[in-house]
Amino acid sequence: MVFYRVDVLENNTDELLELKVEPPPMRPAYSNNGSVISINSQGKEEVKATRFSNRDANPDRIVILRVYLGGIRTDRALIPSQLVNFAKIVFDKDPHGELIIKAFRAKLTDLCRIRGFGFLGRDYHGRPEEIILS
Repeated sequence: MVFYRVDVLENNTDELLELKVEPPPMRPAYSNNGSVISINSQGKEEVKATRFSNRDANPDRIVILRVYLGGIRTDRALIPSQLVNFAKIVFDKDPHGELIIKAFRAKLTDLCRIRGFGFLGRDYHGRPEEIILS
């Protein structure tokens, strides 16, 4: 069994949420270009925290994880370092229907964040949440 850090991505909206990999404008193609993470309405998905980081190959090649909600591109996006820095990322809508992205910062002592240790529980309640502006 290979051990690696996982992130919990949670969709609290009533629509299908997709994170699609897009290289930034004016950049060469990236090996994960076209990768998609789909999260059903009110669903959760665990992903490898470093899945989209390609620092070994080219540290200057940054990708964008564009957020699509119900098949429509939103003005929100994530970068791979946010998957590494946060343990849980929650997608929700505010009372006006705008998509908001909340996150819970990872701690060094988060053993439950390592794949294979999920039985310890991935409970992030009580931690301060941060709003990700993108």
